[in-house]
Amino acid sequence: MRRLLIVAVVTGLAVFVTALPAAAKGEVFAGDALSASWRFRRPLTSHTYLRVFWYVDAYDTGDGSSSYLSRYVARCIKREGRDRCRTKSWQSGWIKRLEDGEFSVDRKLTSGHLEATYRLRTRKDREWHFVGTASIVVDLTGVGYITRSRYSDSFHTGCTQYTYKGKSRSRDAVAAAALEFDGQTRHLGKTRRGWLSRGESLEVQNDC
Repeated sequence: MRRLLIVAVVTGLAVFVTALPAAAKGEVFAGDALSASWRFRRPLTSHTYLRVFWYVDAYDTGDGSSSYLSRYVARCIKREGRDRCRTKSWQSGWIKRLEDGEFSVDRKLTSGHLEATYRLRTRKDREWHFVGTASIVVDLTGVGYITRSRYSDSFHTGCTQYTYKGKSRSRDAVAAAALEFDGQTRHLGKTRRGWLSRGESLEVQNDC
């Protein structure tokens, strides 16, 4: 699955912005992100079973915070070597703007929290169809080392030069969630497929 890249950086950006030439315009962006996924295997018969996959993420967009939730189910047949699986259903929901307090990441990447309700849809006959709502509460705990990364890039468009500088910090996490779906509340349990990130980035536009 995808891991969101939260572009980011830091210390010294404010100084850099104030030192820009008069023709340059600088803007600093800050962003947090988290993600988690759960995988389950549910027996049907002695030779068939369901694979169920839940995925959730949340991230800053520069104009608020957004979130995505999806559920994927495949029906599998046991075979020698590799099992044969076919998609049974896939539903997803996206929240364009989360409310205050629904999403947070600790600045030291020790914890993260997400609480939101999604309108799930599925695609059938080339159209999207509403299938119901799902509410999830996720708590993440950072584990292991913090990974740090830096980046920079620049390019021209006509007479304008764009420069990007940034750095980010990310950390693996253990996630636990409570989910309300199909009128039932279930605990997804703990997963080590969690992730936390914080960072900032600087965008500079230099006009001719």
